[in-house]
Amino acid sequence: MISPSIRNIEIGESPTKYADYLGSVHASSVASEQKKANGQFFTTPEIAHFMASNCGIDKELIRILDPGCGTGVLTCALVEHLCLHNKATREIRAVLYDIDNQALEYASRSMEYLKEWCQKAKILLSYELKNSDFIIDNADALSPNISFFRKDEYFDIAISNPPYFKLNKADSRVQLAKQYVYGQPNIYSLFLLVSASLLNSKGELIFITPRSFTAGPYFKRFRDYFFQFVKLKQIHLFESRDKNFNRDKILQENIIMFGMKNGVDKRHDYQVKISFSDHSNDAVGGHFSFNINKLVDFESEDKILHLPVSQAQVNTMTVFDRWKNTLQRFNIRVSTGPVVAYRNSNHILATDTETKCAVPLIWLHNISKMTFKWPLQKQGKGQYISRNTESQPFLVPNCDYVLLRRFSAKDDKSRLIASPYLSDLNGFDLLGLENHVNYIYRPKGKLLPEEIFGISGLLNSTLFDTYFRTFNGNTQVSSTEINNLPFPDIDTICEIGSTLRTLGSATQKQIDDTVSNIIRV
Repeated sequence: MISPSIRNIEIGESPTKYADYLGSVHASSVASEQKKANGQFFTTPEIAHFMASNCGIDKELIRILDPGCGTGVLTCALVEHLCLHNKATREIRAVLYDIDNQALEYASRSMEYLKEWCQKAKILLSYELKNSDFIIDNADALSPNISFFRKDEYFDIAISNPPYFKLNKADSRVQLAKQYVYGQPNIYSLFLLVSASLLNSKGELIFITPRSFTAGPYFKRFRDYFFQFVKLKQIHLFESRDKNFNRDKILQENIIMFGMKNGVDKRHDYQVKISFSDHSNDAVGGHFSFNINKLVDFESEDKILHLPVSQAQVNTMTVFDRWKNTLQRFNIRVSTGPVVAYRNSNHILATDTETKCAVPLIWLHNISKMTFKWPLQKQGKGQYISRNTESQPFLVPNCDYVLLRRFSAKDDKSRLIASPYLSDLNGFDLLGLENHVNYIYRPKGKLLPEEIFGISGLLNSTLFDTYFRTFNGNTQVSSTEINNLPFPDIDTICEIGSTLRTLGSATQKQIDDTVSNIIRV
């Protein structure tokens, strides 16, 4: 039900501004729980105009797709841009989707005003509002029997700020897209795939999304398909989501993606612009241009997308490009701690006096840079776990490891925080490693102390942290990402380790100086 207190359109008001006003009215009337459930985060006019300004299509008839329209801010901004800057355009047809019926009622008002505004610019606008699920409505676009080049492909531009939330594996939309996604995918990835499928050859894709698809195992299948059929033109990064979506109080790194349907040309040899800014009001604070092969290794299995936004990150990528080793080459692996706390709560103990048979349980807070502390009491984080038939499968041998935090806090200066762990907890042959901890080990072998200190030092260095940030846009450090990180040769790792081992709990400056001097950065 639309609010009865909607104000009149102001004289000379732009359709985008009016749609944004309607969005603020709608947002104030919808509970935050409902917006979260629907993955709704409304686009500001500044961001909408910036997204629209990068559209490069100028033809007599332009067809627009807005698959998650809200109150129509993005469509309004795009149509305004086309009317003001295109010489050839005479007609625009738009199709807008949203599952929120109330949002569509507001969008109807926005579109009617936009239609009147277009008439003054002597451009004919027609639109269709669809109150249905965009993915289900276009299910055939995800069929394994239909390629990304459909017989009925017809949109010239797809522009969207799609919903963001994880889907359950049993969700019908996940089942439709199972060849393109893995596990519990985020719904925005399905919006990208379907929208790309519905574009004309060389049609444009303009999306604002989280940057989580750029790396990690859960989006691996998505990247495999997406990079085949979408040619990236520009990626724009904002420092944090709250400065650009303050109405919704969301904290998440996000990007604006400008891409083009790749047509039949699958060659990965073109330039991509990486731009960046802090706020929506300064849409471009700086930029770099790269060949796509500098940003994505298409010969690799994971096809991680790197997004450097500083000269330091660009220089660091050059250093890492020289290294062809991963830890696996040295028969070293990274795994995630197997003890899931809530599933083993009955076995977690505050002290070892509660049972005669308990072993240490290591949590994220036990790990600091180059320093391991246990026991280290923290409320709700018992430092022991009972050793019994139920917990035994989740325990690991008490060996020498590198321990790495799997999550970093938002106020941590570094994404990577690692400590050497030497098996000197007397009297224990097993350990519990909580699920928020990654551990590095040599299967069927033993890590040397120099290797442990060397790997710890490298992971804790500013050099590795800077490189890691070029592809990781969240606080999670997955074992897959560390398994795929380039490393220097094993002799260099051991030389770094020998130096840091003599220092004990080294400072950040000592870590960085040691790494820089030995690898000659």
